[in-house]
Amino acid sequence: MTQVSKELQELYLHRFNEDGAYNISRKEMLNEIKQSLEGAKTFDNEYFYVDGFFTTVLQAFPIIKVDTALDSLIADTDISDKFTPKIPYSAAFIDKVFKSGNNKFIVGIALYDVVFLEKWLKTHTVSFEDYRLKIDEEDNFAIYNSEVGCLRPLIIEEASDFSDEMLKTMLAFFEVEIEKVSDAGNGYSGVHFVVNFVMVSFANALSFLRGEVLHKSKTSDELSSLNGDDDRDLLKDAIKYVFNVCTLINNHINPEQPNSHKNDIRMVPYYPDKKSKRWKENRFSIIKVFGETKQYVDTYNRERRKYNKTSLDAVLVRGHWRHLQSPRYTQKRGQTIWVAPYIKGIDKELAHRIIKVKP
Repeated sequence: MTQVSKELQELYLHRFNEDGAYNISRKEMLNEIKQSLEGAKTFDNEYFYVDGFFTTVLQAFPIIKVDTALDSLIADTDISDKFTPKIPYSAAFIDKVFKSGNNKFIVGIALYDVVFLEKWLKTHTVSFEDYRLKIDEEDNFAIYNSEVGCLRPLIIEEASDFSDEMLKTMLAFFEVEIEKVSDAGNGYSGVHFVVNFVMVSFANALSFLRGEVLHKSKTSDELSSLNGDDDRDLLKDAIKYVFNVCTLINNHINPEQPNSHKNDIRMVPYYPDKKSKRWKENRFSIIKVFGETKQYVDTYNRERRKYNKTSLDAVLVRGHWRHLQSPRYTQKRGQTIWVAPYIKGIDKELAHRIIKVKP
């Protein structure tokens, strides 16, 4: 664990809920790399390996947000035990903040195929500020800096070690813990911040959701920071969210026309700042709903608020994903549909719960 830099404390204190997970994560990851280079002889090689991969995803791959209107439906949708989620891109970052009851946050989630990212870094160099990151010809993970030179802290594992697709696909969670501190003797009071990585393979993430024993993978699964039920529930919520978003993109977003007006669920590009718009290098997208699906979402959210406040007799019927395998599905056979959740027992039940599949 590493204490967050003082210059970033104002960011957390005043803009934590306003700033995107991407912006907060990126600022702190750059700070982590600076600290690692300053103490180059002592830093943890394994941690730096994760650090570098996380930063690479932030620098080079899609950044995805989800319209907050969809949050309730996603949270109320189960992932079937038989369902195997897959990442929609070789690497991506989910811009989303999750909060537990004990002042712990997950601020952003990187998901990536380890083998792909290693091969990609052999032929690409990620540049940010005065650092360059890549894998050299001898398969050493390297970071370059004009003052420090070239560091080679870790030998890359063989691709054959990742024969299982679920093991080579990783989720890297950026966790922040906030603690109020005071020193009456010195008249000091403030907030102490600690950041940590929780890194889990897709295979172990599914095991974790099913209550099975976790086995350490070759890519360094690290769950030691989960102390108590609140921490574990926080991670479970984040994993379920990521799996649902991946399934939503894979089955309801047309990769060739993600913003097609024919679909109720679209991936709309946006520019988070003037710099990205000026360079026309847009990696940022937000998943939004339109048409009949938007009407359903709005109605569900209204019913959900009533359910939370007053209706003891109401029942939340969770959503799920259904893979159409029966021969009777002549046109849609093989597709996956989203049977959305609904509230039973308040006013009128929501009738049309099957979210449209892409044409």
